[in-house]
Amino acid sequence: MHMKKSRLALALTTLSSIALLSGCGNVVTRSKDGLILSFTGADGQRIDYTADELFSGYKTDADTITKYYSAIYEVLVRNLFEGNSMALKKDELYKKAEKKVSSAEETAKSNAKTNGTSYDTEIQAIYDSYSVENKSELLEYFAYKEMETEVKSEFYDASADWTKTGVDGLSNTWKDLTDDYLSEELPFHVKHILVKLNTSSTNGYTASLTEGEATKLAGVVTRLATRKGGDTFNNLALEQSDDSGSQTASGDLGIMDKDTSYVNEFKLGVYAYETLFNQVTSVSTSAATKSLLVPEDVQAKMEAIGLGEIPYEAALKIKDYATITKDANGDTYNDGDAAYYPRNVYFNKYFNRHNISVITPNSVDSANEVGTPNATYEAMSGFQSVPELGGKKVLCDENGNVILVTKANFSGDSYEGVHFIVVQRNALIPVQNGVSLEDYYTTAIPGDSDYPVDNSNDPLDTYVNYMTTERSTYQTRANTVTDKIKNFDSNVDYRIYNQLLAYENVEIYDETLSQSLNDYINMQIASSKISDTQSFEQTWNSWIEQLDELEYLRENRLVSESCAISFVNSDSAAFAEGGACYVKK
Repeated sequence: MHMKKSRLALALTTLSSIALLSGCGNVVTRSKDGLILSFTGADGQRIDYTADELFSGYKTDADTITKYYSAIYEVLVRNLFEGNSMALKKDELYKKAEKKVSSAEETAKSNAKTNGTSYDTEIQAIYDSYSVENKSELLEYFAYKEMETEVKSEFYDASADWTKTGVDGLSNTWKDLTDDYLSEELPFHVKHILVKLNTSSTNGYTASLTEGEATKLAGVVTRLATRKGGDTFNNLALEQSDDSGSQTASGDLGIMDKDTSYVNEFKLGVYAYETLFNQVTSVSTSAATKSLLVPEDVQAKMEAIGLGEIPYEAALKIKDYATITKDANGDTYNDGDAAYYPRNVYFNKYFNRHNISVITPNSVDSANEVGTPNATYEAMSGFQSVPELGGKKVLCDENGNVILVTKANFSGDSYEGVHFIVVQRNALIPVQNGVSLEDYYTTAIPGDSDYPVDNSNDPLDTYVNYMTTERSTYQTRANTVTDKIKNFDSNVDYRIYNQLLAYENVEIYDETLSQSLNDYINMQIASSKISDTQSFEQTWNSWIEQLDELEYLRENRLVSESCAISFVNSDSAAFAEGGACYVKK
């Protein structure tokens, strides 16, 4: 064990020496052809080791190749600060490091007083905590940490010389990272109205609404459909949404990408719609489903379940029957079981679905779940014919965006309720309304020279200036995009390493070590992607299994719509023993 540690330390010392000798020229890491170690053996004979003989085992060892990677990374980072152009920055970073050393020394003095020990004991404890031996090494430790931070900051800076990529001189590491974020994470800009419910339902397919919840739900639907008084989706969200986080922003939820933690009914519901049912984005279904990691069996099950269609009249029925808990004669049925209240029967049949749905201008029809077309409803302002559904008329916002509907969660979760969702910007469409996906998610703000403009030099409509004219808000939204791009790739350090290799023209002459390092980096990146893919696919599988079960239960256990009609018509025979709606006590 001790020999292994000492050998590894020697290897790292060799690499560190390269950093000191590299100056501002090209970095070369290589095995020495000559001897690196010589000593007298027990028999008195001299024993010589070359670097290859001493370190060959470590070049392929999975546990220690990380140490080689870290050592070379440090060489590359330190070398970046050796040029004349970086001299001032290096001095600045060392001054910061010196302050941290002074702070450590003051801490040692304070601890010596508090613990009744000596300064030497306490400063040594601090050295040990950083795995250094003295003040000089502590300074270098802090200086390197400052350099690491600075290099990562510059990696995101398109203007830094060393971040240029490609032969055209127009590409850079920030652009590369942005392109990867847009293509891999697929950011959707979404907004919603949440009508929150507190049903305390534990089975997911039945729920009992209060009178107020029923009235509010129906009211939101009718106002979206009629648009009386100039109602808009945003205004209704500001007035009616029960999501405190987005309500004050007129329902704007911002950016939803594959890493965003939204409930499955919302997030996967949107993805399912866009990849399977939206005929504009699902033209290349295989590419879209691959991008969103939809497993083939999940896709098949989703297609079998289909896009839900909610007849507009179902909302009117819920509104009309919101107050009814007894029939016209004042009688209750099945011991007052709320599942038989007409408002709940219509809610559970049409709105209490955990897949994604649209609202159609149809009347309810007890024999036909999607209802039948109704000319009066079709004439309402909120219903529009949309190409993405083959010309079908569905409820849309004032800009023609389809309003998606889902019932999310149960058992009293904080986001339990009906979500009315609008996709403001679809990540699967490269250019929408004349704005590319890259321009839409710009990190510049209006007035900046690099903010995207149209042919008339007018600012484009982007995520940054969505619903805002305040410069401070522009910056906040631009920062949101920036943070998304910066944080999506957990392997960004490997990106930096590879860019420094290219920029500093590094040659690792030891082929075994070079191949081992490449294999290590590729393995780490691949492992991370596999883990993310498996996790996302499992999320799809869990959701579709839940949907499968709920659809079965809905089909076999929901209270029939005919029972709601019998309730309203005071048809007591239907609830008497032997009747279609009778429940044995």
